[in-house]
Amino acid sequence: MKPEQLIEHLKQYRAELIAIMKRYVRSTNALRIKSEDDPRYRSIVIEITDLLDDCLGENHYTKMIAQTFNEGISGYISTPSYKSVEDITAVISSAETRIKRNPELLNKPVEQQEPESMTIEPPEKITLKWLWENVPARYFWSSVLMLFVVFSLGIKFGETKLYKSLTVSDTAKTSAEANVAAKNE
Repeated sequence: MKPEQLIEHLKQYRAELIAIMKRYVRSTNALRIKSEDDPRYRSIVIEITDLLDDCLGENHYTKMIAQTFNEGISGYISTPSYKSVEDITAVISSAETRIKRNPELLNKPVEQQEPESMTIEPPEKITLKWLWENVPARYFWSSVLMLFVVFSLGIKFGETKLYKSLTVSDTAKTSAEANVAAKNE
């Protein structure tokens, strides 16, 4: 996308947000978004963040928009605050200004562009180090490690005198109850 096209899209979104702000309804002690504007506002936020991510890659504008949006709907009625819409409009204006000043932001170097397909060449030996470095979900590997530790601790606890005394006393109680039940019959 050319810088002029991106700026035009951002201007359209900003104009739409300003129109939504003008339609806010004042109640006794608050400004509330009109119910028909709320879904479009949420859609605009998603569209803007996607547009900026697609054109600029990872950037701080989308993070600021997402944070402002989340803070804006975190009130007790979960509707967007007027201030959050106003702040998102300001972030869009800032992004427009930056793109006007530095249109080269849209021309990503080749190494920053996403590859067509990611292929990982397997090593001669698959080791834990190789898995840790090449499997993206570190939480998964942390969970596997945690399960291994818990399992190992469980085995060690099963070998302790405390565990054996607990299981022996439970077994003894069960067999004693069975003997009493058998005698009563």
